[in-house]
Amino acid sequence: MILPADADPEEILKNQPEKIAYAMGASSGESGAKAATKGAAKIRTANHGATVKAILEGKAAAGFVKSWWWRANKDKYPTLKAYQLPGISDEKNPDNVLTASNGLSAEVRDKIKQAAIESADAFGVEKMVEFNSDDVNFSLGLMKKGQIDPKTYSW
Repeated sequence: MILPADADPEEILKNQPEKIAYAMGASSGESGAKAATKGAAKIRTANHGATVKAILEGKAAAGFVKSWWWRANKDKYPTLKAYQLPGISDEKNPDNVLTASNGLSAEVRDKIKQAAIESADAFGVEKMVEFNSDDVNFSLGLMKKGQIDPKTYSW
């Protein structure tokens, strides 16, 4: 959770949950904000940069962004700070999941998977690993806490 350096995060969560911004569709944005506020967060943004902009412009009291995004950009925002919420800010959301449509044959999907695993550098990562559906359990838990139905969700 990102907020002004002089703000009290617990006060915002308790008294202004509807004034929390988040990037739509982002596991550490929307799901985190909704989970932390039991669904009350209301300020939807297009991306993490727009979330921070909403805070700086006073449109939002706080916002949720991905931890890695904040680490890469925090020096640009000296008047803001990060607050870690136990059970919400944990870095367990899978990032950069590569998918292939079930409309493709199993053979083609396997070739795509193998090519990706062998070409991690092309994706700018140290390694690619095969997806395990258990990897989304944390994200699904956030959605449940935030009253987001993954079967009907759209943005």
